[in-house]
Amino acid sequence: MKKLLCLLIMIQFFVFGCSNAGGHFKDYNQAELTDKFQEAGVDPKLPTKFPVEIKEEVFNPPFEDEKVYSVDFLGTKNERFSLQIIEGGNVDYEHRLEKENVEIGKNNGLYFMNDVGTMMLAWTEGDYHYFMSYYSALSETKLTKEDLIETAKSFE
Repeated sequence: MKKLLCLLIMIQFFVFGCSNAGGHFKDYNQAELTDKFQEAGVDPKLPTKFPVEIKEEVFNPPFEDEKVYSVDFLGTKNERFSLQIIEGGNVDYEHRLEKENVEIGKNNGLYFMNDVGTMMLAWTEGDYHYFMSYYSALSETKLTKEDLIETAKSFE
């Protein structure tokens, strides 16, 4: 009986631990960031959820005639996401990194990772191309490809 009870308790810990892998997604209030993009004259979709709590974002408008907007999202535990939004058509990724085709909602995208563990996701929706990175080497918070994809699916 004791063995059965111990086994049941161990199974519960295992199931609970697996269900929390990657953490719960946290809502992200994009209102201020949306205002900054609208002031710049563009209206891309932006994330509404992250797998970590975001404490700050840094908006970088493009230089002069460029059409690349950048935002860094900083988490409460030194997590860092970077998002580049490019106005216009598709971007070609001609580099040596191994790419994986992924689905982001109804969009096709590419997932890849570099040698230092930076996870990257790229996709095009409407008039904008999105390139999102998570710098895992800078944080103790380990995320998965699925976490990055779920973040991308939250864009509104």
